Amino acid sequence: MANVSVIGIGAMGGGIARALLNTSSTKHVIGYDLNKDAVAKFHNDSKAVGKAPSSSLPPATLKDAVMDGTADFVILVLVNEMQCEMTCFK
Repeated sequence: MANVSVIGIGAMGGGIARALLNTSSTKHVIGYDLNKDAVAKFHNDSKAVGKAPSSSLPPATLKDAVMDGTADFVILVLVNEMQCEMTCFK
């Protein structure tokens, strides 16, 4: 079972992340976005199905979202090159 982080949980990324909550292939699923309300809602959804990491706090930073390097997969669902540049290289 995999630990998965989804970065960018808007319309498309949120759908991907929620689909990961419904599969037996994932152990933990974390969603991260600049929209803190979306992060809190996804974290509650993840907790409700037992797929939130044991810390049980929503990720406050990108580093938290990738589980301090313990994520097996990180899925980026971003709008454009600028967001990708900011997420991956800043």
